[in-house]
Amino acid sequence: MSETLLIYNPAAGRFRISKDTDYIIAELKNNGYKVDLWSTEGDGSAQKAAEYGAREQYDYIIAMGGDGTLHQVVNGLEGFESKPCLGIIPYGTTNDFANHFNIPLNPKQALEIIFKNKVQFVDLGKANDEYVIYVLAGGGLPSVSYQATRAEKKLFGKLAYIFRGAKNILTYKPFHLKITTDNYLIEDNVSLFVISNVSCIGGIKNLIPDADPSDGYFEVLVVKDVDFTDALDIADAILNRSTFQHPKVSTFKANNLKIEGCEELRLTYDGEAGDFLPVNFSVIPKAIKVLVP
Repeated sequence: MSETLLIYNPAAGRFRISKDTDYIIAELKNNGYKVDLWSTEGDGSAQKAAEYGAREQYDYIIAMGGDGTLHQVVNGLEGFESKPCLGIIPYGTTNDFANHFNIPLNPKQALEIIFKNKVQFVDLGKANDEYVIYVLAGGGLPSVSYQATRAEKKLFGKLAYIFRGAKNILTYKPFHLKITTDNYLIEDNVSLFVISNVSCIGGIKNLIPDADPSDGYFEVLVVKDVDFTDALDIADAILNRSTFQHPKVSTFKANNLKIEGCEELRLTYDGEAGDFLPVNFSVIPKAIKVLVP
């Protein structure tokens, strides 16, 4: 039988997760998995669970939760030479990492992917001393897909998302940054930046359409100081999934970089609060094994 540690965040999915856990455990056992359960309690609990799973040499760790749970899990796994395969049953708000791989929100369908046992080796990022599974960001991250209110969607349709995106870009006072890579140097006033290895960020699919989580690089997107018209153009292009060029937007690949500048700017790692600047970022190629469709 496959030794499996099921890590679940009881607060995820508006507490729907607790109702589904018995069903998920039963399905795993019926398909030949020996299951141990770890309910997370507070910050760092999922990381401790993953450390335990790696140390005890489980075959699989299955994470039930959102991107924040995955962030903790990979920080627990990294550092062990032999790591369990990571399965995902998404229960978060945006589930960006799962969405990139088209892992469905339906627990039954997510379990079917786990049972197929198809493995993909995925890169990790290292930001100072912390690991990220899919994104490091700063400034007005455009998480507009869930910020637009129901009333706005009803009244304005897609325009609601465009205006939300523009508002997010403009919300943050631009900060002066210096971004250094092997091939690029950007020193300018910046409204937001995103460093990611998946295409879906903040609930927006194909925000970074060329992202490949297994190519040894993260994609870098930098939006410089913009006015309202620029912000509308950029938000419209993003939400229409179009390839666009704009003088205030830079995109490139990197496997290591340094960001310096505004020391009051706090970064987000996989949607969680991260370090303040400066940050040294590098890519660890094919660091974890993920069960994918």
